[in-house]
Amino acid sequence: MKAMRYITCILISILTSGCVIIGTKMFSRKNQTIRFTNSYNPKIEDRININGYYYNVRPYLVDLFALYPDGTFLGFSFYHDRLDSIGKPNVNLDSLIWLYEDKEPTYGGGIYTIINDTLIIDRYSNPYRSRWDLDVYKYEIIDKNTLRRIEWHIFPGHDKKKMNDIYRFVPAAPLPSPFESSSKSQKWMWYDKKEWEEYRLELQKYLETKPQNHRETESFDGSFYMPMN
Repeated sequence: MKAMRYITCILISILTSGCVIIGTKMFSRKNQTIRFTNSYNPKIEDRININGYYYNVRPYLVDLFALYPDGTFLGFSFYHDRLDSIGKPNVNLDSLIWLYEDKEPTYGGGIYTIINDTLIIDRYSNPYRSRWDLDVYKYEIIDKNTLRRIEWHIFPGHDKKKMNDIYRFVPAAPLPSPFESSSKSQKWMWYDKKEWEEYRLELQKYLETKPQNHRETESFDGSFYMPMN
């Protein structure tokens, strides 16, 4: 049985580059606000709308993200020739989202929680597949459709910055699958090892049936800013 679980883990890693367990974790467990459990339910729909995505209203700044009922956070962007669609209701969202290496629609995945009137997002990134970084963002909930980013805590480095950015909700569909959050497949994202193993099996089933995208892959220069004409 242990051998089968080990083989399954290897197969999942081969099937998706976003789930390969490589790289040094640049933060400690105490830096993580929260981790996943099968029963986790932040009840976010009681507080804000999530049937779409949130975007930063600052001109030329591309920062979009979706929140899911199970606590999953997923950040993404649009293809360069679709950036003028940001902030507009859309029923063809999957055709707009830029895919890293033609596979992953994510600039960062993670988990969120709500404490009083504050949305807290643990956003993980895996630059160059070499290490795992953690950025913790805090947002003030203004109303059902509006968030104000008030703090950004960076790991490694432990730098904490005050922010004052407005994010607005826009209805859109279909959203990317929460399985696209590559950090969720990491063991350190879960409280319970058995539940993590169960999630990895669910992830494998998703990857085996995931449709392929055939659009030509765009390069990414690390910038979150729109090109200015």
